Amino acid sequence: MIPQVVAKYTSSLSTGISKTSTSMTLSSTITRKGETVPTGFYGFVIDRGQENEEVCTGTYNEGVVTFVLRGLSDLDGSTSVEDNKFAHDKGAIVEITAHPALSVMLKTFDTFIDTYQGHWEGAVPTYADLPTGTNDGEARITLDDSKLYIWDATDEEWKLAGAGGGAGTVYRTTLLGTESTGDDNKTFTLTSGSFPDKKYFQVYKNGVLMGEGATNDYVATGSNQAVFNEAVLDDDVIDLLVISVDLYNPAWGLVDSDILPDITETHDIGSTTKKFKDAHYSGNIDAATFSGDGSNLDDGANGKLTSGTAANELVRLDGDAKLPAVDGSQLTNLQTFPVFQSIPYYAGSGTTQRINRVTSSSDGSTLFIARLEAAGITLIRLEKNSVGQYWIAHTRDAQLGACPEKFSLAVVGSYLYLSTYGLSSDSKVFRYSATDLSGKQEMTISGTKFGSTGGDASFGDGNNLYVYKSENVFSKYSVSGTTITFVADITYTSAGRIDNGGCASDNSYVWMAAETRMSIIIKKYDFTGGAALATSSTRYLVNGNNAQDRTRLFIGKSGIIGVSYGYQNDSLSAVVGASINLNYFPAP
Repeated sequence: MIPQVVAKYTSSLSTGISKTSTSMTLSSTITRKGETVPTGFYGFVIDRGQENEEVCTGTYNEGVVTFVLRGLSDLDGSTSVEDNKFAHDKGAIVEITAHPALSVMLKTFDTFIDTYQGHWEGAVPTYADLPTGTNDGEARITLDDSKLYIWDATDEEWKLAGAGGGAGTVYRTTLLGTESTGDDNKTFTLTSGSFPDKKYFQVYKNGVLMGEGATNDYVATGSNQAVFNEAVLDDDVIDLLVISVDLYNPAWGLVDSDILPDITETHDIGSTTKKFKDAHYSGNIDAATFSGDGSNLDDGANGKLTSGTAANELVRLDGDAKLPAVDGSQLTNLQTFPVFQSIPYYAGSGTTQRINRVTSSSDGSTLFIARLEAAGITLIRLEKNSVGQYWIAHTRDAQLGACPEKFSLAVVGSYLYLSTYGLSSDSKVFRYSATDLSGKQEMTISGTKFGSTGGDASFGDGNNLYVYKSENVFSKYSVSGTTITFVADITYTSAGRIDNGGCASDNSYVWMAAETRMSIIIKKYDFTGGAALATSSTRYLVNGNNAQDRTRLFIGKSGIIGVSYGYQNDSLSAVVGASINLNYFPAP
């Protein structure tokens, strides 16, 4: 910051100060001719001509000076030198001096000249009067149209930096101290123009460039003001300068020779390293070529559009308005369904109807079937092949020794869980490997059991097992080793008799359907229960015969719910052949 200067002011110390004192009190607040010294930042000399003469700077306010720097160098007026600091007695003469101000100003001018020498040159009457540039970045202004040009040493030509009325406009506001906003001699406002960033804004006082910042001369605020940290004098001249560089001003209506210079070469907008983000147009784009991600786009005569079916090419309809031959496997985001499948099996020769329970892995890649036999249950594991059909990979006797009254399957982690009721008139759960159905393990049920009304439906969420208990209700069990522990009974609002329908989980949500044979309505729930998150429309199934079983749900694939249902091919008097049908619907 450059100290202020007054013509003549002499006073004396009211009290003595040491060489480490941070302030001094003066005996007078007026000049010799009776003028009050204004508050401000000044340079002072104490005990001029004495052995302990000391130059310092400080903020003066009604006779009290708070030091900023003491013991200033006699050479530059801005460096504190410890050996130049002294103690001073009461009555020591104190004067306001021009030494720090002049030294700092000269140093500022030298820095400015060294930095901008050869860059800011004089104005010329017209574009034709621009001389050959000397330094890269040299700037000149043409007076006839107020345009700013920058010399490009590489291309050896003047490049347009802007144009009057829009791009490259230089806005200047000149004000006296008495013309400050609010008459505070601190706040000065542009009468035209604004700055989007402080780097486009310069402030001069009496022709001297001021420094921006709280510890310097002023602070740039808003987009059009400079607020000085100290009040300026009434007759100080304040210049506010803004260089506004706009690519295009919509008020122009178009960019033509009135804005671009009267020359023949073309002009770049942006570069390969400095690019604009978005461009918005309401009319046509007329260009010889396009490049970048939209390379070879249509130029209006279909001559630049690269079409085809290879990478980065645009698909164009042929002369018959048909699509060209495209590899269907490359199409994405198409909702596809697995194919309908019927899985036959031998059901025995008795008169008992053979019923089945079905579940799947969370992604639908593996299907599991529990088939009720005359004296037990057979477990079947099926894997999905490349065309989306399931083929049997493993079968195994569940080793129950009897037929349960109710049963269901669910996958939790790497195990298949068979939940039953009726074996020894009790709730029982068995575990098998989901990989090959081996390793039968009866689980210990800790806490409340699902009971005689439950067991005919179950699902997992990746960590816990849920077993149907009663209408709308599933019992949740945590799984740890060979023990499942009751957690809570969870109500799924309006789910209904899921034991006569089925449920399926992808470890994120569970889908349920109740009491279905000829049609099905699928509802989506969160594991925590409550109302359904989504509900499908009614889906219809083909009736196999009068012995058709109710449906069971499984995950067909992501976003697809599989629906299994079985029926017997022969009459109940001679049960020999049967089948399980697999159908698919979008998951709600």
